[in-house]
Amino acid sequence: SLIPLQNELMRFQRLVRDLSKELGKEIEFIIEGGDIELDKNIIEHLTDPLLHIIRNSIDHGIEMPEERIKKGKSPKGTIFFKA
Repeated sequence: SLIPLQNELMRFQRLVRDLSKELGKEIEFIIEGGDIELDKNIIEHLTDPLLHIIRNSIDHGIEMPEERIKKGKSPKGTIFFKA
């Protein structure tokens, strides 16, 4: 059966929000294509790897706000998720 990917994307948004607070990082999480529907089994197999990728992006891809400012970047990093 097909279910909207949007349901799982809410979990990803919570993860980004919670980890950004925990780590003191400013992160904008942008989702494109969340309205598509996928087979439930496919979504179940994708969820853990995608959570891992998002967590790694937060841990290793987005610097602390002070470090970003020193590098001439916005203090807020962006994670763009396109389905």
